[in-house]
Amino acid sequence: MSNSPRYIQIQEFIQEKIDTHAWAPGSKIPTELELTKLFNVSRMTVNKAIRDLVNQGLLTRTPRLGTFVCHKKA
Repeated sequence: MSNSPRYIQIQEFIQEKIDTHAWAPGSKIPTELELTKLFNVSRMTVNKAIRDLVNQGLLTRTPRLGTFVCHKKA
């Protein structure tokens, strides 16, 4: 792993999954809890990574349902 902050590493991981079509538009990504275990970080770190990607328009959150990959805008 690189020396960049952990939340950036998580963003890059998610971005790579989207770019390689491992996670298609509309698909649900792993929960914050699953990502905290995968990266061995706090939930706050995962939350920041996801929040930033939501703000960039890559992900969308639906309360009680999860976080999903956004459909690309034409």
